[in-house]
Amino acid sequence: MIVSGKELVKFVENLIYEKKQVKSYEIDLTLRDIYEIEDKGSLDFGGSEYRASEKNRIEPVKKSEEKYGWWYLKPKTYLITLNETVKPGFIYFISPHPRLLKAGATHPTLMTMDWKSDYVLPLDVSEMGLNLKENARVSKLFALKIQI
Repeated sequence: MIVSGKELVKFVENLIYEKKQVKSYEIDLTLRDIYEIEDKGSLDFGGSEYRASEKNRIEPVKKSEEKYGWWYLKPKTYLITLNETVKPGFIYFISPHPRLLKAGATHPTLMTMDWKSDYVLPLDVSEMGLNLKENARVSKLFALKIQI
């Protein structure tokens, strides 16, 4: 059974503007930070040789009159973090926002039981590049409730 936005919002923290983000059966998730990947990571079977990719946070560019800045991204893969976190309670799906897709970028759809502030998503930017404003709605959150 798909969880309604009204029920789902009880499990989501750090919403920017609930009235705009909560929909009938989904919640828009917003961009917090963007990182450039600086060096490769390592992943092995047992985990003793695991190393996350080194990353460098990109600062948004603010015009003097603007409250929020912009990232002007070139074509490549970045890592992004989201403002919102999700508490355990459902099976969650985080998918790219339709506007992100129409703007020429994407990230994978993930299935998870939670979402923490330090989790990252790879953001793939097309050959035309992409401009993203701080707190842009880049993802959609859906949830499934298992009934037994």
